[in-house]
Amino acid sequence: MSGSGRVRTTRARSRPRLAAGLLDAPVRQTANVVALALLDAVIAERTRLPDGSSALHGFRVALRRLRSWLRAFRPWLHDSRHGRTRHALAALADASNHARDTEVSLAWLQAQRDLPPPSRRELSRLVHRLRHELRSATRRFDEQLSLEFNPVVDDLEQELVAHPGDSLRPERENPPTRSVHAALIRTQAADLAAALRRVRTVDDEAFAHRARIAGKRLRYLLEPLIGNPEARQAVRRLIRLQDALGELHDACVLIERLHLVHPALAQRMSARTARAFARVERGWLGVKTKDLRAALVRVGDGARGRDKVS
Repeated sequence: MSGSGRVRTTRARSRPRLAAGLLDAPVRQTANVVALALLDAVIAERTRLPDGSSALHGFRVALRRLRSWLRAFRPWLHDSRHGRTRHALAALADASNHARDTEVSLAWLQAQRDLPPPSRRELSRLVHRLRHELRSATRRFDEQLSLEFNPVVDDLEQELVAHPGDSLRPERENPPTRSVHAALIRTQAADLAAALRRVRTVDDEAFAHRARIAGKRLRYLLEPLIGNPEARQAVRRLIRLQDALGELHDACVLIERLHLVHPALAQRMSARTARAFARVERGWLGVKTKDLRAALVRVGDGARGRDKVS
């Protein structure tokens, strides 16, 4: 049992679904129902963390889904602690970043085997150091999680309990979820397009990273529309975009480290970075950005209509 008295179960391992009932419901009700389901998914992933790297990834994704939902529906959710809960969730996410980046770097380095003997010895030393960094980063994250996870879950559960007065609010203060959700999709599609338009060269990684974050937020907003074929197709497109931008981000993170310790590997990583940017440019920039935004807006407008969602 949590401090709020709600039984913590793993019933919400499947993602919440925005079927017609929730889309027709007032937004304050739907926002709370989905947020609690996403919180259950985070709790379930927390129990798997000792299982290894895939568990860390699962926890981070579940936490991102929850934080994205809370951020998007912030005006419609009770926030009795003035944002402290959201800041605490962000701190937990940030605490896992070093472990994740080190993990990705280590995996790439361990795959670099076709090197001359002197370079292999340098690589071996670098891998040894990164393994030590990963153990230290993981230990620090585990310690922070042990101290902070249950309190922040308790706080969030208490914030998300139903408030009897919500159902009595006038519609202008509690509109149907459909209209709010469609407007959010349109706004976030514009944010994604604006970020992508700033990505012009391989050196624009900061803007590419912003686009990656915007794409994730939009993807998590669309995922509950699983009864909408256009939404499923849009999610698949956003996953491909996320993969392309993620490859570019990971390459840029590692190349900064390699320039200091291993020029030969840094050159190899520079080539990977160039290939990653070419993939982004070919698939997502220029006119492709306009096409993507238009498709996403259509999904939002379609989800507003009852006949589009099962």
